Amino acid sequence: MSKDKGLEDSMRRRRPPRDIEEEVASTIFGDAANEAQLGKPIEVSQIADSAFQSRVKLDLDHVEMLVALIQKGGLLSPILVRPVEGGDKPYELVAGHHRLEAFKRLKQTTIPAIVRRLSNAQAARALTAENTARKGLSDWELYKHMVMLQEQDAVQNKTELAEVMSVSRTQIYNLEAFASLPESVHPLLNESPEIIGAGLVYALKPLLDDPVKGESAKLLVEEAFRLIEAKKLKQTGVKGWIERKLEGPVASSKKEYAFKEEGLNIKVVLGPSSAKISGEFDSEKLHKLIQDNLAMLRKA
Repeated sequence: MSKDKGLEDSMRRRRPPRDIEEEVASTIFGDAANEAQLGKPIEVSQIADSAFQSRVKLDLDHVEMLVALIQKGGLLSPILVRPVEGGDKPYELVAGHHRLEAFKRLKQTTIPAIVRRLSNAQAARALTAENTARKGLSDWELYKHMVMLQEQDAVQNKTELAEVMSVSRTQIYNLEAFASLPESVHPLLNESPEIIGAGLVYALKPLLDDPVKGESAKLLVEEAFRLIEAKKLKQTGVKGWIERKLEGPVASSKKEYAFKEEGLNIKVVLGPSSAKISGEFDSEKLHKLIQDNLAMLRKA
């Protein structure tokens, strides 16, 4: 076969350039090409809110700063959206909630955007990465992000979860304690997410999960959180406040006695059916003294 004949056959077998372009555009390479163009104008009205946004509130100070920067030099970093089907709007916001809000406040009809085809898991990870990068999330919002990532199977284990959220594994365990809180406090946390931290919730978890006192503790939690919000109770005092409430009238009926003699310094705390003895004394002699007088301790 001549070279000319072989070249002719090869050209005949080649796919049309348009078909190749369409196939490449549908792959990750097409996405990379879009990114290289630094976004394309998308109608603001055509962008739906993210289904995975766990940030309770926008940082309004940050939005105002973006407004000023955009007025001076335009948007330096495009937002990230993904195409969606079956909704009222053709695009869903993935990353750039504050930037989009700034454009809305400037009454801009279009915004530079990178369009990428992302799965739910990919969109959830991208959103979390942006939100946690600014370090502005409360522990409650971090917990909601954690739950969202797990529900979307966006992470495989706690190590990966910690990496995506930019926190330590210890912090993941602390955040998990939010699951013990009653649903009745969720609206309060959504309104004021910063009123409590994961450390406090982790400290309350044994009380909330207690098989006997747990339900009562959960009722007291909402009252305690509202006292914090009203600045009538500090976070550091919440656990003790709930414990005292759980003890009820027993705590108020306790009596304390102090005995001091040469070589002795004893403190006795008596309740209706309890006694606590502490101080400087021979504990073995105290044990024998109780044994020798057990009959006297019987209730009538």
